[in-house]
Amino acid sequence: MPTQCQDMKSPMPASVEYLSGPVIKVLVGEDQTPIHVHKSVLGSSSRFLQKVTSEEWSELREDANTIHLLDSDAESFKMYSHWLYTRTITLANRARETYKQLAQAYVLGELLLDLWFKNFVLDTIVASTAEGRFKSMTRAFPRAEPTIIIYNGTTSSSPARRLLTDFFVYCVTNTSTRLGNLITLPKEFLADALEKMSTMREVPNVSGRPWDITMELYHEKVDFGLGENPDTNHKQ
Repeated sequence: MPTQCQDMKSPMPASVEYLSGPVIKVLVGEDQTPIHVHKSVLGSSSRFLQKVTSEEWSELREDANTIHLLDSDAESFKMYSHWLYTRTITLANRARETYKQLAQAYVLGELLLDLWFKNFVLDTIVASTAEGRFKSMTRAFPRAEPTIIIYNGTTSSSPARRLLTDFFVYCVTNTSTRLGNLITLPKEFLADALEKMSTMREVPNVSGRPWDITMELYHEKVDFGLGENPDTNHKQ
């Protein structure tokens, strides 16, 4: 059964009178899925949508009450429009689907320049890592897919990137597979994680440097003597 998450920080939508104005038809994605939202609600927290629904911009469109968002995902915009009215979102009960939904939602918030929504999505991602949130009793963190989505849809200064990097640095161990195969992760993410690790680690003890203790850690085992044919089986 889907899980509903409540936004307790963003200001609630205005009164019923606030919803009596014109309704904007938003055509989302390549399929131009129509989603209808009150004009007063649509621009309530998004700087981009405030601009698009302004009188100045509306006059430039053939239909002032129709907006096209071709680069957006219809399901993510449905989630966003629901949040605009209720300050809640509904998520799947499986970690993989949940983190993919949230990653796509965050990228949408980035596109729409909606700081309130982006902050709520990040809060929800963190809340989703709690033990017992999903069927597994262990904590589940975003894996490769949501990481790729966020890195493809955000800039280098994105707070979402910092959060994913911190998840990796603080919570992933050498036996963990929470982020999937490292090869599939964005190079920028791996660079961010490496930089974070280098700033966090304690200054190594000079006397404990492994190459000073023994070079056997780096030598390859030789099983034949000098002058002997390496292809011949050598017995001691």
